[in-house]
Amino acid sequence: MPEAQLSTWREELVVDIKGGEADRHEMSTEVLATSLLGFQKFAECVSKKVNGKSCKLNIKVKAGFFEGSFEYKIVLDFFGAVLPLVPQVVQTIREVMELRRFLNGERPANIERGEGQTSIVENNSGNVLVVQNSTINLESNSSTSRAMKKFLNPYMHTQFMRLSYLIESNICQICLLPSH
Repeated sequence: MPEAQLSTWREELVVDIKGGEADRHEMSTEVLATSLLGFQKFAECVSKKVNGKSCKLNIKVKAGFFEGSFEYKIVLDFFGAVLPLVPQVVQTIREVMELRRFLNGERPANIERGEGQTSIVENNSGNVLVVQNSTINLESNSSTSRAMKKFLNPYMHTQFMRLSYLIESNICQICLLPSH
């Protein structure tokens, strides 16, 4: 019986950290390792939801340093017999992080059914955001939530009380902000 041909796909997400020791192109190994392991779990949760369990994921890091930041790329290599939805993994990761930021760590004030596979989410400030239903399911999933916190929270060490992140296209910019 012939072996099934595996398809492959690659996506990249740039993580650009600014502030504190990152401005000197330095990062604590414990902070970076914890964050990378958190991202791996986060990406695995999203990939399972988007692609199913038969799609395998291999995550690598490419590093590069630019003036005033600590930047690296997370490379996601997917392997499976059929990969129709793979380009959606980084997009879904971005959407889950955007929803988390929009809600500011709080529960939504209201969620209404939107058109098709979307919902309209209202935060506690009265602002609304239209998202895919799968994004809401992933953001509220305890495994995904823990993994995303593990990706972002290591940067919240003693000299920084606040963390700001912005994710556009395939760039996740993490800004470490000193407490006021």
